[in-house]
Amino acid sequence: MDMLKKFAEHVEAHLNSAVHRRKRLSSLSWGKRLLTAPNMFATTVQCSLLRHMNLDRKSSCTTFWGKKFNVILPEVVSSEILRFGYLEEAVARAFVKFLSPGDTVIDVGGHIGFFSSLALDLVGPNGQVHTFEPVPTTFACLKRNCFEENAYLNNAAVWCENTELEINDYGTSFSAFNSVRDARLPRIKQPKSNSVKVKAITIDDYCNDKKIKPSFVKVDAESAEKEVLQGMTNTLKNHQPIICIEVGDLGVDHTARSKEIIEFIMNFSYDSYEWRENSFKKHKVRNDYKHSNILMLPKNKSYTL
Repeated sequence: MDMLKKFAEHVEAHLNSAVHRRKRLSSLSWGKRLLTAPNMFATTVQCSLLRHMNLDRKSSCTTFWGKKFNVILPEVVSSEILRFGYLEEAVARAFVKFLSPGDTVIDVGGHIGFFSSLALDLVGPNGQVHTFEPVPTTFACLKRNCFEENAYLNNAAVWCENTELEINDYGTSFSAFNSVRDARLPRIKQPKSNSVKVKAITIDDYCNDKKIKPSFVKVDAESAEKEVLQGMTNTLKNHQPIICIEVGDLGVDHTARSKEIIEFIMNFSYDSYEWRENSFKKHKVRNDYKHSNILMLPKNKSYTL
């Protein structure tokens, strides 16, 4: 246990370093950035060429905590991890700060497995990580990154009922935007899609079937967050896991407003927090949201922020 605690401290220190490096590079001029980080420039050029030729290429990189990770260029999440070793600082911070050895984690929208991989190392061999990724091609990459015995990988979607859904598969380069609805991109940039039929289940039924009590749930369901929550009301009520949820009012039709999603969770006795000024601070619910992630903590539990 002490070893895992020291590992968590190691992970946090390396995340601080990765974030600092990114901010420092972002503050430099284009020319200085090229001289300081030529590999990053090479990645940008490579991704641009692959996109132009409508090609993709498997590659590997190292995450901010030092783990080898498989990516597919020019996919946007992959290129972000390759450049900086991390993505979505608020989510990474939530994992590092609130996951403990032995925890049970559910990752809804696992994509290629970055956060599931981080969770597996933080919860250790006595913990569990249950990941959902519905699109077969993306799921194949997820399996290459999350191969531990305590990784439970589900090639399925999460929804408000057990059913079959048609998912828009936008292809390898835009796999981060695969969704039951339009991609979270401007309409003029909507990529072509193929429809894929997938199995969809609820978190409540899954937890009952697997006999698990999740302590942390990450939800990144590309405009289906409300439906995911509607299928886990018993989990929210009975287990009160920490929730890290993606929000953003990006003009996708037939999608719940972010305010509605946050207030839905708050009705189960939760408070909302956001990563701001290098710490998690109490969040004030607003009417409109740009893309971000909100941390939801149960009121009846105490946490060190």
